[in-house]
Amino acid sequence: MEDNIYDPTTDQVPIILLASLGQITAVKELIETGADVNEKDELGRCAIITAASRNDLDMVDLLIKAGAKVDVKDGFGRTPLGYAQYHKNNKLIELIQNGLRNEKGRGNN
Repeated sequence: MEDNIYDPTTDQVPIILLASLGQITAVKELIETGADVNEKDELGRCAIITAASRNDLDMVDLLIKAGAKVDVKDGFGRTPLGYAQYHKNNKLIELIQNGLRNEKGRGNN
């Protein structure tokens, strides 16, 4: 199975689709087989944005640990931090802010 192709039946990137459904075990399996955690779909969304939009702390944590860029925007200008703030989820806000600090410290922006 190729992990980073659009599913012809859904027109969605598998890792993004699975993150949007909260399927953490399946996302872990894709990551282990080399899926690109930063791949974007036609709307500019990536897995971390869809996970943050779902208020899914565990999925966001998994994606950050797997190397997902935190300082990203979708095609509408929305960010993971913006979604966390919308949900008023302080743990998710803190996790994303820590990810942003670490990202800036590595020079990955």
